[in-house]
Amino acid sequence: VTDIGKKATIVLKPGETLRFIRNVLFWDYGNNKGSIKVDWSGVSLVPKVMQFDGDKDYVTLPAINVNFAVGLTVEAWVWYDAFRHWSRVIDFGNGTSSDNIVFANAATNGTLSLSIIKGGSGQDFSSPSAVLELGKWMHLAGTLDSAGNAILYKNGQPVASGKQLVPNNINRTKNYIGKSNWVNDQDFLGKMAEVRVWNRVRTQAEIQADMSKRLTGKEPGLVGCWALNEVRVEGSALKVADLTGNFTGTLTGAVLVEDSTLPVH
Repeated sequence: VTDIGKKATIVLKPGETLRFIRNVLFWDYGNNKGSIKVDWSGVSLVPKVMQFDGDKDYVTLPAINVNFAVGLTVEAWVWYDAFRHWSRVIDFGNGTSSDNIVFANAATNGTLSLSIIKGGSGQDFSSPSAVLELGKWMHLAGTLDSAGNAILYKNGQPVASGKQLVPNNINRTKNYIGKSNWVNDQDFLGKMAEVRVWNRVRTQAEIQADMSKRLTGKEPGLVGCWALNEVRVEGSALKVADLTGNFTGTLTGAVLVEDSTLPVH
């Protein structure tokens, strides 16, 4: 029972019923006077994620002039419908084999890879086995420190560690979520949410603590955070927000879908 008496917002969950009763003064039922005005709107409580169909579905990001040589962490919630040829979670660079930072499945199998192109030559750092799975949400992360020490994570647990090239401190102008800078690679097929990029190395404890939380965009070292749960229209373009405010994306092809199984709250 809620005594409203003035403007109030009441949130109903699915299946709940709201009843309004006017003036229930038991000693004066004859004076049941008053009015009720209700303005309502329906809001879905089911989380939304971005679905990519593997055919020219991707997010284009603006130029990213961030020093990743001091440290790098890439994170994302990923659902694969298929392991397409080197399909990207992200590819930041200046074109084909031009200072790229790539987080992807290697070849057409379930191997996770963090690849760095330094200048025109590069190196792939991959998990030793096919750790990726089809048809389920996985939190994937890769870290790289200034000495070239790299670690790959699945669901907060390390799946590979070793040495990797340290990326150049350079402005990258061709940056994508779900798309490669190489024409022979294939676009991502599946769903993504909470793509995050940091210019510092996050510890395993930090990754585990935050992987199922919504971030604010103000976290130290966070340079890009694309929740991929909303799209806004600006003129003829569809825009994807970056919670840090740094790198708003432009959407091509991909769509938002409801998904109650995403383990992020």
